[in-house]
Amino acid sequence: MKKIGKTDSASLRLRAEDRLKNKPSTSVLHLSEADTLKLMHEIDVQQIELELQQEEIMWAEEESARVADENKEQILSTSKGNALEINRIESTFLANMCYKIRTPMNGILGFTGILKEPGLSAAEQQECISIIEKSGTRMLDIINDIGSITKVDSGEHEISVSETKINRSAGDLNILIAEDDEISAKVIARAVRAYGKEILNVCNGFEAVEVCRNNPDIDLVLMDIKMPVMDGYEATRQIRQFNTGVVIIAQTAYAMAGDREKTIVAGCNDYIAKPINKALLTGLMEKYFNFDNK
Repeated sequence: MKKIGKTDSASLRLRAEDRLKNKPSTSVLHLSEADTLKLMHEIDVQQIELELQQEEIMWAEEESARVADENKEQILSTSKGNALEINRIESTFLANMCYKIRTPMNGILGFTGILKEPGLSAAEQQECISIIEKSGTRMLDIINDIGSITKVDSGEHEISVSETKINRSAGDLNILIAEDDEISAKVIARAVRAYGKEILNVCNGFEAVEVCRNNPDIDLVLMDIKMPVMDGYEATRQIRQFNTGVVIIAQTAYAMAGDREKTIVAGCNDYIAKPINKALLTGLMEKYFNFDNK
């Protein structure tokens, strides 16, 4: 605060008296030195308050700018993280598509080569042609899926979330039964044989993972939870790392509270308790597959 001397004090008093003389009034007031000092003190107080208010405004502006900068950095960091995650997902998707395309391509090229071999019977030729046609259809489905995903990514196609069933003809499923008990495996195989064109059997979780890895066209896995080498929970988790589309139904004789929730968390689509009820198992299969019996 500025220190006021005697000269300044006298000058301010005269100015104050001047202003009061010029005010419309019936009487002329003369300020004493004490009144002048009091007035000057009030002016100083108001000036200090004004300076404090200005400092507060400057602080608020600086704080607002700082918060804006922090938010900007956070947004940029989040955007960068999202971009990296999108790149990772796209890379995984492309790798998965390449893997899926390889299977029908092997069928087309392999059986085209067989058709060129001399001495094939008419039945063998028809079988080769049928497999080539099925492989071509599967290839077209994969290409259509890629096209749909590309449209979604570019915003040309809206996503509709609903429970999806896979269209299959009855008897056309590729089924894997992961079960270490031979009798139980036979019971399950008999229950699903009307739905499976091919039924594979393994007796531990490790084999289940490897068979799924080497046979990406498997449609359904009936996964026993209690198995040697690797249990069904871990097997399911590993399968989901490279195949998110296959339907996995957990089955166990150890039906305890919370078992279904554990299987869902591990990556299974559903759960059925042993002993296997054929009607319940058929109902679960119909829940996830549209069977065309025509």
